[in-house]
Amino acid sequence: MSETKPMIRFELNGVYVDAPTGFSWTTLALGPFSALLRHDIKWFAIMLATNVLLVALSFAIDTPSGRNLSLYLISWLWFACIYNRQFQQDLRAKGFTPVAERAAAA
Repeated sequence: MSETKPMIRFELNGVYVDAPTGFSWTTLALGPFSALLRHDIKWFAIMLATNVLLVALSFAIDTPSGRNLSLYLISWLWFACIYNRQFQQDLRAKGFTPVAERAAAA
């Protein structure tokens, strides 16, 4: 049984880019490297810097029960919730226009 994931196709000067919609499972699984796979250097840098900062902060704040990585995990989940929408907004800002909404094989 194959499920489909909604995608929006963007076009600029004959170049087409497919952008997924909704929750980003690849960002949840791969973290900032999902942005790198999409050639999105801006969001790769934002995610990586945030993750490095929060891990460093968790090592600076030592709790009696050990390292507290909850901020890091919350940020990872937050980026997974917002990344696809941000990717689409960045495509629009670069001049890409939505051509069609379609379903791509998952």
